[in-house]
Amino acid sequence: MRRQVRTLATRAELIGRDQEVAVLEQFFAARDSLPSAIVLEGEAGIGKTALWMAGVEAAEAAGYAVLAARPAEAETKLAHTVLRDLLGASFADVSPQLPRPQRQALEAALLIDDAGLGRTDPGAIGVAALSMLRTLASRRPIVVAVDDAQWIDAPSASALSFAARRLDELPVALLLAVRSAETEGARPALAAGLPDERVYRERVAPLSLGALHTLIRLRLGMTFSRPALARLREISGGNPFYALELARALERRGGVASLDQEFPVPPSLRALVEERLDALPEETHEMLVHAAALDQPSVPLLDAALDADAYADLRPAVEAQVIELDGERITFTHPLLASVLLLGVSDRERRRVHRGLAEVVHDPEGRARHLALAADRPDGAVAEALERAGGLARSRGAPDSAAELLEHARRLTPPDRSEDGRRRAVRAAEFHLEAGETRRAETLLEATVAASCSGPIRADALLRLSWVRGHTDNPARVDLLTEALQHAGEEPLIRAEIEDGLAWASQMSGDLEAAARHARSAVSYAEELGDPPILARALANVALLEFLRGRGVDRPLLDRALALEAQSAGRRIIGEPSWVLAMLHMWTGQLDAARTLLNAMHRRAAEAGDEAAIPFILNYLSRLAWAEGDWAGAERSIDEAIAAALRNAQEPSHAFGLATKALVAAHRGDVDAAREDITEGLALATRTGMRPAAYEFRAILGFVELSLGDLEAARAVFEPLHQDVAAAGFGEPGIIAFRFHADEIEALIGLGRLDRAEELIEELERSGRRLDRAWALATAGRCRALLSSARGDMERALASADAAIRAHERLPEPFELGRTLLAHGTVQRRFRQNRAARQSLETALARFDALGAPLWADRARAELARIGGRAASPSDLTPAEARVAALVAEGRTNKEVAAKLFISVHTVEAALTRVYSKLGVRSRTELAGKMASVGGEGKV
Repeated sequence: MRRQVRTLATRAELIGRDQEVAVLEQFFAARDSLPSAIVLEGEAGIGKTALWMAGVEAAEAAGYAVLAARPAEAETKLAHTVLRDLLGASFADVSPQLPRPQRQALEAALLIDDAGLGRTDPGAIGVAALSMLRTLASRRPIVVAVDDAQWIDAPSASALSFAARRLDELPVALLLAVRSAETEGARPALAAGLPDERVYRERVAPLSLGALHTLIRLRLGMTFSRPALARLREISGGNPFYALELARALERRGGVASLDQEFPVPPSLRALVEERLDALPEETHEMLVHAAALDQPSVPLLDAALDADAYADLRPAVEAQVIELDGERITFTHPLLASVLLLGVSDRERRRVHRGLAEVVHDPEGRARHLALAADRPDGAVAEALERAGGLARSRGAPDSAAELLEHARRLTPPDRSEDGRRRAVRAAEFHLEAGETRRAETLLEATVAASCSGPIRADALLRLSWVRGHTDNPARVDLLTEALQHAGEEPLIRAEIEDGLAWASQMSGDLEAAARHARSAVSYAEELGDPPILARALANVALLEFLRGRGVDRPLLDRALALEAQSAGRRIIGEPSWVLAMLHMWTGQLDAARTLLNAMHRRAAEAGDEAAIPFILNYLSRLAWAEGDWAGAERSIDEAIAAALRNAQEPSHAFGLATKALVAAHRGDVDAAREDITEGLALATRTGMRPAAYEFRAILGFVELSLGDLEAARAVFEPLHQDVAAAGFGEPGIIAFRFHADEIEALIGLGRLDRAEELIEELERSGRRLDRAWALATAGRCRALLSSARGDMERALASADAAIRAHERLPEPFELGRTLLAHGTVQRRFRQNRAARQSLETALARFDALGAPLWADRARAELARIGGRAASPSDLTPAEARVAALVAEGRTNKEVAAKLFISVHTVEAALTRVYSKLGVRSRTELAGKMASVGGEGKV
């Protein structure tokens, strides 16, 4: 080939394309459907070429020989260019098998021999191309892959189309990428000869918001707030090429979409669309400018604004495919067209357009926005209208729109009403924070603090600024809140919010006693105020802090907070009573209840535009999935959470997200990835003053060392961590990622420090009994069994292991059960109960293998290797287990087995787990082999 196809498509080029890649892989796996074609369609820049390359890779991985060509528009006048790209490299190998006329025809077309050039029959070239394809396909399946197939030169298209219509049952696949504008719904010529059911069309869709964020971060090293990113996606239409160009332009302007300027469109993109607009009549252009300035353009609105026949004036734009008309609704064929239209008019002209639209648009938000964009000097009435409209926008779940309207209100506030201007700036900043526009919020608040000498507005600005600084510097947040308290006067609303903020900041500083003191003070001010949302949050915070300090769940207090929450519509999700309840459910082992609440919050945050809450919610959904053993699901959620945290410049969320990522990696045995996440996250947590996050990273590091068998390194981590967590006031043993107690005890037992291990076991047992924590009781029992075994007390060791297994019935965490089964089997082996030990260890091994925990699976294998005697065989299965095993070995699904045996799917799953452990197999394939190896022993 003249152009080498890259062997690996880069990670960035395929972001957000998992579904399309899966379709390609399935297409090439379906050899029974050959010959067939898959056509990738989409606009220029949408990512067809990256997917085409991924298709080439998928074909090669599936065993196809690839014939590839990537023509360019400039080559359409050069005869047989594509044919040379496709067949040139194989011709020398195949030509001896071609009849002489065909060989000569191809030699001329491929410019190998010019003897017949100009005299060759085009039909002979088509026949020769078909012969080559047949010869190649007789050796192995082939794929004819053409990128930008709309640029195939006519002679090549003729020859290849002739061949494609005569492929019969040959194992030939066509992979074609084509611009949708060029095909207009028609089938590409190369695929025209195949039956409809053999041609698959895959429309390359716009990228999602999250995919664009990841693409821009990986390709350009840039991150934008969600509002800026959403606007970038809107204008680019989700086209990755356009999005990258727009991102570069936006970054040059500071990364923030200006209120009084249109979104920046670089010259490279403007040139792509301006020629389509320049050819339109003047009256059509005027109509289009007005349409571009409207959020929802329609013919009646344009009729009213311009007193003209909009249908008639817009007809040239429809014919030029600039807009589409759906009844009265007007849609630009690409958002870039609207942006370029507005960029092409002067500021004065743009204000005139908005002034006219303000007279015909009747919804409060839309009218206020047009009034703002039409104004070039302060106007008190317009500012008030904008503030009211901002409140409406926030109430409908659009904090980004609300912030924009409040900023306009601040800009248009008359100089003699400066207090109103500062108040509006604070509200705008609050909405920006909620929408994830952290940098803009910080700029507004810093300016407001600088302009306010003292009093409630300064206190309010300091309070909001503390929320921003809490994303980067928790100690600075405490200083800002302390100063805010000095300016709050006796205003209970501000004082309640400041005390609530100090409670959260103190918690992050690792001082739960101070946090509880501030939380109680917040409750006092909230009670005085009588405001349900604020009182609900304050009460919930007290309940949370009491729980974290090891004092259990104060259900009456929490129920009161939940009742107050139900009476009001709180604006923020994080910190509300239902959020606290979700955390308590997680930490007390009520995972189903926690999932229900977290999923509801995730939906609510998405609907309300509460971008700040999403990383926290996704992080806890990830931890929940991890606890339940769905580690792939946990990884998906935490990757999304970290992306959202980076997008919003939320460093605490980023740190806690990295902790969860490290937690999953550590359990998967990916030690290098876990250490990398721990190093990065611990540095971030230390720099921002987030001590609970630092505790989490240290706990995970200790688990990594324990998993690797380096007990001294584990002890060196756990010993000071234990002291720091206790000094901070954390007394609840069930907090996920703080659960290092059992790991520390196991390391101490392995090092022979049995007296210290017993002290910690007794501490864990006391907490577990007092608080009724299944995790503490199960792991304390496990550790007690290991300790008693180390001391030679067989009776107590076995009793403790049995008690730990029973405690796991209330703990839906498969990894922890696997560890307890491993400990149980280890104890049984030490006391020569080999048959029971084998069963416990094989069950533990099956669990670790199913989870994907290789380091712990290796431990179970090592223990099994220490047991003499034979492994279990199908004859050791119970009759019920044997029936399940036989049906699964036949290839039936769990659901089919359940239906056949008239039992539940859960019963099948439980029986299959026992079968796996008894037979020492890890998959259905291994089970089938085991059953077959004994000649059907144990079959139904």
